[in-house]
Amino acid sequence: MAALWAAGSAICAVTAVVALVRIGGPPALALALPAVGLCALAAGTSRGARWALAVSFVLLGLQLVGAAGSAWELGHVQADDKSDWLRALGVDPTLGVALDLAYSTVASAVFAWAAVRLLTRGRQPRSG
Repeated sequence: MAALWAAGSAICAVTAVVALVRIGGPPALALALPAVGLCALAAGTSRGARWALAVSFVLLGLQLVGAAGSAWELGHVQADDKSDWLRALGVDPTLGVALDLAYSTVASAVFAWAAVRLLTRGRQPRSG
């Protein structure tokens, strides 16, 4: 999980710098704040902090919705605010949505893995 959050933090941080140069301060700040939050989450999950694992479980579960939304959006990329915003950053909207879908899909898979581990934790036979 920590690697996923670190990757998300890096994506947000790089995009924040690009947004600062191309668009201005407020959009850059809107990307910098999640970068900091994801960095803290990566640090917390790598240390096994309960708060970070709990927050991660919720956020990973929400990525199921993100993946479904990105999949729908990929088939309907058009001239909307998000497409305009991605173009202003110098990113092809279809590529941007496809990358978002890929990240959300990986996060959803990590959620499924974590959910199975959590649900089967008490059912494993004890050796001895």
